[in-house]
Amino acid sequence: MRLNELLKGVKVISSKISVDTEIEKPCSDSRKCIKNSVFIAINGENRDGNEYIDEALKNGAICIVTDKKEVYIKHKNCILVKNSRSASAYMWSNYYKFSSSNMKIVGNT
Repeated sequence: MRLNELLKGVKVISSKISVDTEIEKPCSDSRKCIKNSVFIAINGENRDGNEYIDEALKNGAICIVTDKKEVYIKHKNCILVKNSRSASAYMWSNYYKFSSSNMKIVGNT
């Protein structure tokens, strides 16, 4: 999948990598990154995913998605987004070609 397909709907502020780059898969767990994956650094309740960027790169990630400007400045193949958590949701939805707009939702009270 090309990076531009993966980023549909994501509010990208700036990018240092070509959108034509072929991506294997997105990941938000640095331990599960594989060759040609994209690591999405999400700030959690107890830990900040940006702390695991070096591990993700060591495991094969070729690109980092972050919402921290200082991280974007430091790394070469990086994408700065408005919100990493929101970007993650869009990227996984695009990766699995899942569109919630096609879902029928029924409520029963």
